[in-house]
Amino acid sequence: MRCRFRQILIFCPDAVSGGPEALHQLAHVLNEQGATARMVYYGQYSALHMDGDTILCGVNEESPVHASYADYHAPPLRRGIIDPDTLLVLPEGLIETAVGWLSTTAAHLAIWWLSVDNAPLKDREPDEAWEALLFRSRIHHFYQSNYACAMLYQRGARHLSPLFDFTNRAFVHEGLGDTSPERTAVARGRAVAFYPAKAGPRGQAFMAAMAERDPSLTVIPIENMTRQEIGEALRKVCLFIDFGHSPGKDRVPREAAILGAAILVRAAGAANHFNDYPLDASFLFSDLDMETGILDERIARILDDPGRAVTAQGALRGRIALEYREFRLQVRQSFFVV
Repeated sequence: MRCRFRQILIFCPDAVSGGPEALHQLAHVLNEQGATARMVYYGQYSALHMDGDTILCGVNEESPVHASYADYHAPPLRRGIIDPDTLLVLPEGLIETAVGWLSTTAAHLAIWWLSVDNAPLKDREPDEAWEALLFRSRIHHFYQSNYACAMLYQRGARHLSPLFDFTNRAFVHEGLGDTSPERTAVARGRAVAFYPAKAGPRGQAFMAAMAERDPSLTVIPIENMTRQEIGEALRKVCLFIDFGHSPGKDRVPREAAILGAAILVRAAGAANHFNDYPLDASFLFSDLDMETGILDERIARILDDPGRAVTAQGALRGRIALEYREFRLQVRQSFFVV
């Protein structure tokens, strides 16, 4: 088995979130299987410069990516030469850049759609010629969710392949080692976590009102935490509520599920695709449910019997358990030849 490309350069914002971790996972698995993959950082801590076929990247050691993703074999690029045997992988936030490079580089180009709603598509004026370049040119499209896949098909993308990321393997191993996640959830009492940054004012107000009505609740906001701290917080809760818009398969709900918590997810984006979130409809909620009291009822039902909810979400945990194996197979299929 050999890699299709001499080198694979993976463009990544020098920030800590689900998207950058997925990009590091890609480099790690590529290198693990014999490819030459390097991270090309851009953003606050990086100085990225393109000079013809030469790419230069100065990475400040203060960048948070170094400590956060040290477990991944994903070395940074300092200087490289782009040639026809090079593949450039860009996250969906750089789709403008990808289209612009179509006429200036001989390298292969790919976009990894780690999200849909966060891509700079909505703010563009309708431009059929530009969309033809993006979706029907030689750019290859990888999708992290079936939600993204549906969008790409709808827009007529010709070259597309699945490339799902995987939940932190330490969390997965821990979750699989728990022979009774149902008992674990019950033992955690009435503890609930949520992500304030994605909840927005409405979600934050809902959680504050819920805590005020029920002093027996322990509410844990997931914010300003390292990966280790997030794991510690999720191990304490029997329920995680995701108020976000699910632009892709978000990381924290999956981490909560594999660590033994039940989850409730706002019915938006990828959460509306069963293959992305294999959950019964009773574990999804709408904005109207937040206003009418339906969400309160579902939360109360889970807190009264968290073991039953965790059991009912076994299909989701089963899917999470297989993510790493699936990702490795998808990388082999798209980047290697036998």
